[in-house]
Amino acid sequence: GAQQRFLAMEFTDGWPITTYAADHRLSTRQRLELMMQVCRAVEYAHQKGVIHRDLKPSNILVTEESAFDDAPGLQSVGVAGRVMTPKILDFGVARLTDSDLQVTTIQTDIGQLIGTLQYMSPEQVAADPAGLDTRSDVYALGVIMHELLTGKPPYDLRNLPVHEAVRIIRDEEPSKLSTLNRTLRGDVETIALKALEKDKTRRYQSAADLAEDIRRHLVHEPIIARPPSTLYQLGKFAQRNKLAVCAAAAVFIALVLGVAGTTRGMFEARRQTREAQRQTEIAQAVNEFMNEDLLAQADPYNEPDRDITLRAAIDRSAAKVDTRFGDKPEVAGAIHF
Repeated sequence: GAQQRFLAMEFTDGWPITTYAADHRLSTRQRLELMMQVCRAVEYAHQKGVIHRDLKPSNILVTEESAFDDAPGLQSVGVAGRVMTPKILDFGVARLTDSDLQVTTIQTDIGQLIGTLQYMSPEQVAADPAGLDTRSDVYALGVIMHELLTGKPPYDLRNLPVHEAVRIIRDEEPSKLSTLNRTLRGDVETIALKALEKDKTRRYQSAADLAEDIRRHLVHEPIIARPPSTLYQLGKFAQRNKLAVCAAAAVFIALVLGVAGTTRGMFEARRQTREAQRQTEIAQAVNEFMNEDLLAQADPYNEPDRDITLRAAIDRSAAKVDTRFGDKPEVAGAIHF
């Protein structure tokens, strides 16, 4: 009879990774160990030239085997005498990374969203097949890690229209793990946020790099990832809130100009006050000189020479000006004038 082809696949009896973690009350360390195994499995697929494109908790099943069995694959995590092994399923929308083989998926690559929106990277929701690479799977791993550790994804996209969900994924910053669980502050939060970077050049460049930083944290070694700088965060904030930043900048400039104008007015007022005080002092000095030096010469009780002429009195007083007001040229100038 006619031959019929078939594909034999392993039967996987397990639970979605987030469901398993919640039902078995896994510790943060156990969840991170599971996540590290998932990253290594994804890296294996990437090394074989395959991008999954639809990584999500329901596609990662955790199976249990006896601790005495020769469990295949990567090292598993022990729980109550059993070992847990996460297995990645559903490569139905996977794409080959080899450019010569991309023609096999051309029908699903042109302007379509392929995958599950909640776990898509910013470049994936742009529906641009040219922008998709293995780092898109790294982003999905970041979303899964966030959900696995906190019980919630980094964005709440429920009941949102597609265009609004796409905008949030592309423009809004993900929630920090520490806002949901304060014990996750520090290295774990830094690792997750690096995997969730919107700019793929700032993400972990491979699933292996993400797994390595998780391993470093678990063995108390310094992680490679570092929190984004304050300047970078301010730049991101400005990009997300252009109108608000422009308005704030306009208000700030107006305040600066207002303060500058007020300050200038204060300095001018003080200058005028000092000038008025200076003129008053000069007038007072001139008045005293006129009374004590010039007019006193005509006083019959002080001046024995009653026949002194006005010219002689002026000349005699003028000779004393420079001596008396040598340190006050303004007063001397006013008298000479």
